[in-house]
Amino acid sequence: GARVPRRKQPKRRFETAPGLELQADFGTYLVEIGGVPTVVHALLCELAYSRKASVDVFRDQKQSSVFEGLEGAGRDFDGFTAKVVVDNITAIVLGRTEVEPGKRRPIFHPSALQFAAHHGTEFAPCRAYHPDRKGKDENLVGFFERDFVRGARFASWEELRRRAREWCATIANTRKHGTTGRVPDEVWRDEERALLVRLPAATFSVHRVEPRAVAPDAPLSIGGTHYSVPTGLSNTTVTVRLH
Repeated sequence: GARVPRRKQPKRRFETAPGLELQADFGTYLVEIGGVPTVVHALLCELAYSRKASVDVFRDQKQSSVFEGLEGAGRDFDGFTAKVVVDNITAIVLGRTEVEPGKRRPIFHPSALQFAAHHGTEFAPCRAYHPDRKGKDENLVGFFERDFVRGARFASWEELRRRAREWCATIANTRKHGTTGRVPDEVWRDEERALLVRLPAATFSVHRVEPRAVAPDAPLSIGGTHYSVPTGLSNTTVTVRLH
């Protein structure tokens, strides 16, 4: 008899209530900055209901960069969702511990718990290799590459950051979304914004602290750039806050 082809199981698309989830993930790209191919880490954040997006670019994926990007997303969205869904970003998730056979619980970095408490939210890491759980944000990662990064050149990091945020505001958030058929900015304004957790008055401190040696003629170097400091600090080691 004729073989009946096996039907593929339909993929389940997660739909999320307004104000419930923000999805965040890094996209890593090779971008020409000042004529030099440069590795750029873009933190792309998206409200799971309205699909409103926020993007910022960094030189690394250190904790200070993650918090700075999330803090900026909170300002762009005018609030936070009840949960922030992240991949297993090491700045947030240190690992997992088995609480019972087959069930593992994430171990959060203490600073990540402080960040979440400061903003009235909680981090919810994805289960490793879950095929559907973060599809919305991963689509944004690909869209950012195809529509903004590919073939683009930038004179400086400042230009890259400015243009990336302009792209987010004028293209990603104003287009008719391919899945929902609605404009993210309009859905956020009309349905989701009022349900977000309001931002606290004070921002969360996102700097990192590092020692730097001051040269005899008083400059110190940060990322290859020399900065002048008071001459009384010559030949000493100082502590700097890097933002």
